[in-house]
Amino acid sequence: AYAQSDGVYERFGRELEHVRGAVKAHTCGDGVDVFFVHAEQLARTRRLVAFDMDSCVINHECINEMAAEMGKEAEVSEITRQAMEEGMDFCASLRARLSLLKGMTREQLERIWPRITFNSGVRRLIPHLKQRGYNIALLSGGFTFYAHRVAEELGFDFVFSNELSFEGDALSGGVEGDIVDGAQKLYLLERICATIGITPKQAVSIGDGANDRWMVRACDVGVAFHGKQLLKSVTPHHMDHCDLDALALFLLPLPQGAGGGEAAGPHVEEVQGIAPLLAVPKPLTEVCSLAPHPSHS
Repeated sequence: AYAQSDGVYERFGRELEHVRGAVKAHTCGDGVDVFFVHAEQLARTRRLVAFDMDSCVINHECINEMAAEMGKEAEVSEITRQAMEEGMDFCASLRARLSLLKGMTREQLERIWPRITFNSGVRRLIPHLKQRGYNIALLSGGFTFYAHRVAEELGFDFVFSNELSFEGDALSGGVEGDIVDGAQKLYLLERICATIGITPKQAVSIGDGANDRWMVRACDVGVAFHGKQLLKSVTPHHMDHCDLDALALFLLPLPQGAGGGEAAGPHVEEVQGIAPLLAVPKPLTEVCSLAPHPSHS
């Protein structure tokens, strides 16, 4: 269900939530997602879609899977919940969780990968977006050990995540370089936009946790996918029931003659000449000099 809205969600959020509730009541309830969309938004041309990974692109929190492998699931899951739902400082929570996983071996990490499944709809969505000429980015507070594999399998153009630190063949209990927290996700989004010659107002982002609220709020369309309440509070775009490929509905062109704008969505010709790019993890201060990943050279 669609409802066009004017103004900023922070200003009219209460009124829009009344509308959302009324629409759900009229359409028999909780199985309906209601999207609030500006007519202007439907008319804009966008060139980037940025995704969170854990519980968004994939149906798992990788660090919880790692904890289960180590017999630390209860302790780590509780810290994850506090970070995702209550806004606990992400860097502190990540360090606390990784300290519990010190000594985990590469072999144990490898055993998790075959269990990772993709959320329904993502395998349909990514080819659709790329066919329309969008650049696709994966900005994850998880780990490159899994994020690079997800990005390679689905065809992402950019990927940034945390690099696990090892002592020999086992985790040291920390990460290499800067932590990709919420503020760094926004920074990376801005740098990717600059690299392809756009602003965040020509981008879409989607995530599920409190750590995603900075990039979700900065984009032209920011979506909470089965989102935690802290994330939902900063955007009117909520997907609580639909599969991930319903994101394409946010990018539909405005019907001819409606809202006075041209159809949204870039054509493939507009982005030819932009080399495919899979960003190698590095200190975030070096992101300005992004270089092609070897697999794309």
